[in-house]
Amino acid sequence: MGELTGVDPTDQSNQPDTTFAYDGWSRMNQVSIPGSPTTTDTLDPLGRVPSRTVGGISTSYVYLGLTEDPVQVGVGQGASNLSWTPSGPLGISDANGTRIFLRDVHGDALGELKLAGSPQDPPAPRLVLTVRRARAPGDGRRPDRSR
Repeated sequence: MGELTGVDPTDQSNQPDTTFAYDGWSRMNQVSIPGSPTTTDTLDPLGRVPSRTVGGISTSYVYLGLTEDPVQVGVGQGASNLSWTPSGPLGISDANGTRIFLRDVHGDALGELKLAGSPQDPPAPRLVLTVRRARAPGDGRRPDRSR
């Protein structure tokens, strides 16, 4: 089976609308779609993307050991640092501050805990709790109970 290098348009011009490029290991590393910026990926030996460029803007990724879990994502000069638990991301620290993700017993996202201010602010930094509803509002009954 060969590599898909393009998709023919419906206008019968025999010029591909979308084109694809591959690295030496036959892994797709570039996609060009007319009217959209070209996306170019650099792949590591494990098939992860340590670098992606979209329309001239580069994003870098640093992974946790041999996993596919990013611990740092950098866009331009800025970077976001992520902390992980076995069940998923624990929190993130970036130019907007430090946030810890809150999850229920099933691992579903409930909200985030944010450190407001900096540790140098008197008298002390304060924590701000932001909660987002993870499910549609109902009558408050558990779904497995009936009355």
